[in-house]
Amino acid sequence: MEAGCFHPGGREITRLAGERTGLAPGRRALDVGCGLGAGTAFLREAFGAEVWGLDVSPQALALARTQHPGPTYVPGDAAALPFPDGSFDAVVMECSLSLMEDPAAALFEAERVLREGGSLAIATLTGPEDGPLCSGGRISRTALENALLERGFAGLRFLDRTEDLRTFAAEAIFACGSLDAWRRETEDLLGAPAFPCEVCRQELGYHLVTARKPAGHALWREMRDRGAFTGERELCAAPEKWLRVPGREVARIITRSTSGSTGGPKRLFFTEEDMAATADFFTWGMEPMVSPGGRVCVFMEGPSPHSVGGLLTAAVARLGGETSVCGFITDYARAAREAAGAECLVGLPGQMAALAETAPELRPRTVLLSGDYVPRSVEERLRAVWNGEIYTHWGMTETAYGGAVECPRHSGCHIREDLLVEIVDPETGAVLPRGEEGEIVISAPERRAMPLFRYRTGDLGRLMPGICSCGRPEPRLDRIRRRLGDEIPAGGGPISIHLLDERLYAVSGVRDFRAVLTGGNALTVHWDGTTAEEEIGRALRAGWPELDITIKKEPLPPEREKRRLERTDGV
Repeated sequence: MEAGCFHPGGREITRLAGERTGLAPGRRALDVGCGLGAGTAFLREAFGAEVWGLDVSPQALALARTQHPGPTYVPGDAAALPFPDGSFDAVVMECSLSLMEDPAAALFEAERVLREGGSLAIATLTGPEDGPLCSGGRISRTALENALLERGFAGLRFLDRTEDLRTFAAEAIFACGSLDAWRRETEDLLGAPAFPCEVCRQELGYHLVTARKPAGHALWREMRDRGAFTGERELCAAPEKWLRVPGREVARIITRSTSGSTGGPKRLFFTEEDMAATADFFTWGMEPMVSPGGRVCVFMEGPSPHSVGGLLTAAVARLGGETSVCGFITDYARAAREAAGAECLVGLPGQMAALAETAPELRPRTVLLSGDYVPRSVEERLRAVWNGEIYTHWGMTETAYGGAVECPRHSGCHIREDLLVEIVDPETGAVLPRGEEGEIVISAPERRAMPLFRYRTGDLGRLMPGICSCGRPEPRLDRIRRRLGDEIPAGGGPISIHLLDERLYAVSGVRDFRAVLTGGNALTVHWDGTTAEEEIGRALRAGWPELDITIKKEPLPPEREKRRLERTDGV
């Protein structure tokens, strides 16, 4: 056990905290709960940074000034830090957060004194996922994650160092005869509560948690405090006013028409760095889907470098694979030839379902569904026909294409770390707790060309509780069920293109369809495929027995845009 280090992992954990918070000469750091100052002095010596130590115990600070001179030591309470806003580039808490009377207030203060772009590092005992933020000397991982996200932190990372906890307990027993004896000696020395050694007897964890206070945090916080949002109207009215870089630095401009604004089309701007961040996200997302030497066939926009296909090509190349960007499908026979031998297929859910119907002999190992709502019925059909592993992705132009993607555990979609996601009540705008469904609101404060703050997407979803079994700490989106305003009142209950997808794609042989609702009670479905017409009728009437349903079999042109339920005559 290292002298003066009263936490598992000793100086190795301190070194990792300094590295992960980016400490370097010219940067300022605050060590909250510094004790005898061993870690504080180490951060100063190892990284050349200006380091301050803060502790509630005058006795510990007096010893710190004697034993580890150099840093500046100040008395103070972590729940009321004696520093102005934005004072530090890094805040470090080593085995101190769980000993504080008000750890939630300490996190609030850490956020306040960090500058935008600064980082927080917390080494702490971790307990069960459920329960309060702090209980019995350990921190709940889920509650800590929620608390950091609530305060607008991004880039959460949990490094498991539980083995350090076991080693620490053994060394304490060897040095003092028992854990209780070690704690008594330590508390006498520090003049304050020490590491709660009784928890060493339990099956608990020990983690180094790091997070970043992103650029633009102040504006995000101000908008959140007053319940303000942005939306399509603002992006259509004067998109250039959102531009934060000179025009020469813009690498991609994307223009999209909208249905709810008279201010012109929606326009978004991206720099090379913005697009590169999406390629980084795609690299992580595609890793389980493609092997070195494998081929990915992309049936989406491309192949220009900043298109979806181009960014996927860059990502797959980093993984040692190759990519064929074929564009949206207009000829299914040709698409089947292009997809032959590919390890992974990427495309719109409806088009992948139609391709499986056309070419059941294809055997992709993985399929990534993106660009539209993903019906469960499509996933089930693809598994049944191709017997591959199905992944889903959620994103939009506003997320620079990449938003959230499933990992191999298939327990929700992990959100990219530079995207802040909130779920709000669609009517009141109030932020909803994790696990409740509402409208997805995104912020991309660190985007260079055109940062977004609290942008209402119109998609309905929820943030999943707990941490994914894969171990990655990013928040996860559950399945996107529908968009606001998509469901239309009709005879027999609400109807939408999403509900029609679930019904019709569950019927084997349906390749594509188009639907028109007239007068709120008459539904006409134009469909293409090999299914008997009676099966189509049974599927529709089981869902909407009160509707007047007409079914027309006819070849349909390949769809390039997201399909919608058309409405006519008095709706």
